[in-house]
Amino acid sequence: MRRSIQTAEIIGKYLGKSVTKSPGLNERSWGQLEGRLNSEVQSELENRFNFVPSKGESFSDFVERITNTILEILEQQDHNTILVVTHGGVKEAFEMLFKTLKPSNLDDLAIIIKGIDANDIKGLQKII
Repeated sequence: MRRSIQTAEIIGKYLGKSVTKSPGLNERSWGQLEGRLNSEVQSELENRFNFVPSKGESFSDFVERITNTILEILEQQDHNTILVVTHGGVKEAFEMLFKTLKPSNLDDLAIIIKGIDANDIKGLQKII
């Protein structure tokens, strides 16, 4: 979460825009698996779309949370451009969400889902 916020703040500073944090866009909760090494939970990760971790969140619940949060954000905006900075799991949920929408639902939206890496961020920092 910290890296996403730092990235959003760098981009926001560059664009002259404020950053709004939205807990609804947090990564998926892995419950009791959080903090463990990937090598320790490899079999669960391989089946991550169907696996529901103890005290965690199912993938479908995760996608539903992301979907509801995006809809809330869109409802609060007046057709402004929205930039969402997040981690890979949320990006994956976005991609799945937008693939399920019918093209007519997307007529008024320009949607770009892009991953960026450390080199992109370093480039932005040099500009600022």
